[in-house]
Amino acid sequence: MSRSRGIRSGASAHPDTGKALREAIGRGHDTPGLVCVLVPHQRDRDEMTSVLRQSFPGATVVGCTTAGQMHWGSYQDDIVSVVSFAASECVAVAERADGMSSLSLKDGYGLGMRALGRLRAQGIEPNASSCFALTLLDARFGNEDVLMTGLRSALGDIPLFGGGASDGLAPRDVAVFHDGAFRQDCVVLVLVSLRRHFKVFSTHHYRPLPEDLIVTRTDARHRVIEQLNGRSAGEEYARVLGASMAELQQSDAWLPPMMVKVGTSYFTRGVARIDQHGFLHLACPVSPGLQLRLGETTALTESLTALEQEIREEIGEPELILGAECLMRRVEAQSTGQLAELDVWFRRNRVVGFCAYGEQYRSMHLNNSFTGIAIGPRRTVSRRDEEIARLKSENERLRRVVDAQREQVDRVMSAGSDTFGLFQNAVLLEEMVQRRTEELAEANRKLQGELARRRRTEEALRQARQEAIKANQSKTQFVAGVSHDMQQPLNAIRLLLGRLEHELLSSGGAKAMRQIDSSLQTLETMLKDFFDISKMDAGGYVVSPSTFRLGPVLQDIVREFQPQATSRNLKIKLVDSSALVQSDLVMVQRVLRNLLSNALRYTPSGRVLLGVRRESRGVRVAVIDTGIGLPEDALTDVFRPYFQINHPDVVVRRGSGFGLAVVERICTLLGVRIQVRSVLGKGSNFSILLPYGRREDLPRLSEEKPQAAIPTPLSGAHVLVVEDDRAGQEGLLALLEAWGCRAMAVGSPEEAETFLMRSDTAPDLVICDYHLGLGKTDGLQVAQQVAAQAGMVTPPVVISSDPDPSLRRDITASGALFVAKPLKPARLRATLASALQTKGTGKI
Repeated sequence: MSRSRGIRSGASAHPDTGKALREAIGRGHDTPGLVCVLVPHQRDRDEMTSVLRQSFPGATVVGCTTAGQMHWGSYQDDIVSVVSFAASECVAVAERADGMSSLSLKDGYGLGMRALGRLRAQGIEPNASSCFALTLLDARFGNEDVLMTGLRSALGDIPLFGGGASDGLAPRDVAVFHDGAFRQDCVVLVLVSLRRHFKVFSTHHYRPLPEDLIVTRTDARHRVIEQLNGRSAGEEYARVLGASMAELQQSDAWLPPMMVKVGTSYFTRGVARIDQHGFLHLACPVSPGLQLRLGETTALTESLTALEQEIREEIGEPELILGAECLMRRVEAQSTGQLAELDVWFRRNRVVGFCAYGEQYRSMHLNNSFTGIAIGPRRTVSRRDEEIARLKSENERLRRVVDAQREQVDRVMSAGSDTFGLFQNAVLLEEMVQRRTEELAEANRKLQGELARRRRTEEALRQARQEAIKANQSKTQFVAGVSHDMQQPLNAIRLLLGRLEHELLSSGGAKAMRQIDSSLQTLETMLKDFFDISKMDAGGYVVSPSTFRLGPVLQDIVREFQPQATSRNLKIKLVDSSALVQSDLVMVQRVLRNLLSNALRYTPSGRVLLGVRRESRGVRVAVIDTGIGLPEDALTDVFRPYFQINHPDVVVRRGSGFGLAVVERICTLLGVRIQVRSVLGKGSNFSILLPYGRREDLPRLSEEKPQAAIPTPLSGAHVLVVEDDRAGQEGLLALLEAWGCRAMAVGSPEEAETFLMRSDTAPDLVICDYHLGLGKTDGLQVAQQVAAQAGMVTPPVVISSDPDPSLRRDITASGALFVAKPLKPARLRATLASALQTKGTGKI
C-alpha cells in the first residue's frame, strides 16, 4: 500500500480473490471520491463485485480486466491493484454507453454531454485546467475511432486518456466495471475535477524507416491489409523488415508497427499478426492509397526519459502516474530485454497502470503507446491561475477552430468515409490544438510581463488617487467655508432690503431697490447652484429615500410658482395624482422646482403643464411648456453648466446657468434618468420616472387633530439673536425692529448665557445661526440650551447657509424651525409667526 495525502494505491497477489482485493484496498479512504480497480481477467469477478460494493458504498468506482499490470515496478500478471482519490481531492462522475459494437458519432457525443451535465449539476464548470477524462472500454469491436471523435466534440479541450480492457493478444473475455458490476460491450467515461496539478500525456518509441509502403487493397471492416505495393502485404512487410514471412507468422513473434504520417507527426498502427493468407491484421483502421512506413524501434527508456523531464518541468515530481500501456510494448520489452530498465522507470515515477488493448489519447485511438496522467501536488489559486483565466477569450477562438473541425468530421461521416478518415481528422485537430496551446503559452508569458507593468502603473495610480482624494477633500472644505462666508454679506443685504420696504422711498429709489433685489436674487441662485454642484461632485449629499404621496408635493410646488406665472400672464395646469413613490422627498422637490422655474423662464406665452402618467416601472412626472423650445443639436448640451438659450422673446431675467446641471446631478444621485424632448418654437418636455412606493412604508401620521391657525402679530415680541457675523446681526436687528419686535443680538453661546443671567425679561424667541465661530459650533444645540435656560415654550429658529438636505431634516426632527440663508424676509416673518403661535397653544 502506497499513500500520499489524498491519494492511495495498493496491490496484492494473494491467491484468494476476495482477500487480494481487501489487501489492495487496505484501510482506504473514509470518503473516497473516485476508486479505480485493475484486475487480472482470470480472477473471480463475482467475489470482486461483492467486496467492492461493501467497501465503497456511494463512491464512483470503475475498473477493467487487464493482461498484466504495473504497480510501482515492472509488469505483473496476477496482482489486483486499487487506486483511490479522497473526496477532498476530486469530484468524479461516471457515465456508460452500452453496445460498443454499434456506437455512432452521435452516441459518443451524447455520452460526453451526459458526463458534463452531471459535473455541472454538482456546481463545477468543467475546464481544461482542472478537469480530465478517463475512458475504459471493450476494444474488441473496432469502433473506437468513431467513439473518440464523438467524445471530443462534446468535451472540447478537456484532456482525455484511457485504454481498452484486455485478457491477452486476442481478447475474448474482457470486462469493464461500472455501477457495481462487470460489463461487456460497453464504454465507461469518467469525468474528474481534480484539485491537483496534473498532465495528461502519450508517448511512443518508434521512428519511420525511409521506404514507403502503399496500401493497395484492404478489408477495412476487419482492419486487414491484404496488399502493399500491389503485392502480398505479409511478404512486403517481411521484406522491408529483413525477415521471412514464415518466421513472422509464429505465435510468439513480436511484430514492429506500421507508421502513418498525418499532419506533421507519425502515428503507429499496431500489427497483431500475419495470417496464413499473408494478410496483415492491424489494431487500428487504414484506407486504400494510404502511405505507410515500417516503424523502427528505439530504446523504450529514451522516450520515457524525455517524458519524465517534461512532466517534472510542468508539475514537479509526480505523486502518482496512472497509465494504460499497449500490450505490444510489454511483448517488445520482454523480447528485447528492456524489462529491467522499465522496472526502474516505473518505480521512480510511481506508475500504477495496466496493459491495454489499444489506448485513447484526446481524440485519438492509438496502438503501441504509453498513455496516462501524471498527478502532482495540490493545486492552489495562484497568480498564474488568474492569468490563465484572463485568456478565456483566446480560448474561445480555439473553440471556434475546434467547432470547424467537428463540422469537417460530420461531413466525413455523412459521406460514408471509413474510420481512418476520422483518425486523420482527430490527428489534425490535435495538431491545431497543440499549435494554439503554444500560442497561448507565449501569450501567457507576455501577459505576465504586462501584468507586472500594470501592477506598477496601478500602484502609481493608487497613490495619485489618494492625493486627488486629499485635494478634493480640501477643495470641498474650502467651498463649504466660502459658501458660509459669502452667504453672510448677502444675508445682511437681504435683511437691509427687507428693512427698506418699510421706508417711504421716492419712485426712483423704489425702482433702484427693485433692481437691487432682482440682481440679488440672480446672485443668490447662482451661488446656491454653484455650491450644490460642488458638493454633489464631491459626494457630499446623502440620499435618504422614503415613501410619500406625490399629489401634495405637486400641489405645493404649483402654489409656490402660481404668483410668478400670473404676473407673466401664463397658466400653470396640474395633473393631480394619488400615486405613492419612493425617493428622496427634498431632492425630488428641488428637481421639480428647477424644471418648473426653467419652463416659466422660457415660455413667453401660453401655459406650463405639470403632468403625471403611470407606467409599468413607476410614475413619470413631466414638466411640459409651450415655450421657445430647443434646437435638436442642443438637447445633449442643455444639462451642461452655463448653457443658456438666447432668444428675443425671453424677457425675464436670465438664470444662473446651473439649474439643469443641478437637476442632472440630483437625478444621478437618485438613480433616476431624466428625459428631454423639444421642438424649436413649440416647447419642451422634461420628465423623470420615480419608482412606486408601498402603502405599508408610508410614515404614520399623528392621530391628533390639527389646531386652527391663530394669527399672532410679531409686535412686542422679545427676540434674542445669536449670530457671530456683525453684518448679519445688524440686518436681523433692523428687520425685527421694523416688524415691531424687541430684539437683542449676541455673538456667541457665552454671550447668550451672560445676557440671560443679567436680563430681567426672558426672550419669547431665539434665532440662532447653525455655524458659530471658527470652530463651527453646533447652533442647534446652542439654540436648545438658550431656550431651556430662558424657559421658552416656543421652538427655536435655526438659520443656515449650509445646502445639505440632511441638515434641515435633523433640525426639524428635533422640533426646531429652519430658515435657509440668504434669508427671505417674508419666509422669516412667517416662520417667526408660526413659532409664536406655538407659544399661544402651549405646545412645542
